[in-house]
Amino acid sequence: MPNTYSWDDEPSPESLEFFEDRMREHTKVGATSSHGANRYDLTLLDGRVVKVFLTDTYEFTVADYEELRAQHPEVDHIVSASSWNHFTTAVEGVARGDEVGTYFIGEFMGALHKKKRR
Repeated sequence: MPNTYSWDDEPSPESLEFFEDRMREHTKVGATSSHGANRYDLTLLDGRVVKVFLTDTYEFTVADYEELRAQHPEVDHIVSASSWNHFTTAVEGVARGDEVGTYFIGEFMGALHKKKRR
């Protein structure tokens, strides 16, 4: 059976609300702005702006990543809206090479505590 999910499928209202609530409550996030159903900018208290794409794709692949990057080249973090979704090993490697993080929501919340190395 072919995969009928798309990388830009809008997460459920519950998933969106959960993400938005977690970001508003996060101790490192000063402001959250939405740029469509899946795109968020988070302004951290240290001034950094984190550009997030929230995906609800069951299996997020390299092809999905390439489409996302073509439409949203500014995105530097991809967050899965659901714990049953997953990123393929290949896409995790490609994204890492581009310095784009791939996370589940809990991992992403932890990553916001880290200072970016440069």
